[in-house]
Amino acid sequence: TDLVNPDFNAFAKAYGGHGETVEKTQDFAAAFERARASGKPAIIEVKLDAEAITPTRTLTQIRTRT
Repeated sequence: TDLVNPDFNAFAKAYGGHGETVEKTQDFAAAFERARASGKPAIIEVKLDAEAITPTRTLTQIRTRT
């Protein structure tokens, strides 16, 4: 969708937590480990392609299904 979300990274930090934004699947594990190591409440925002609706189908594929 084209929803606009707040900056979750900044939101977490504003409340004394650990915040990160991840845009690539391969970067998640390291972000998760940093979050755990911080010892703080944490938010990891995972940015997905707006077309990603399920792990195997895109929104366009579902819309054009007959």
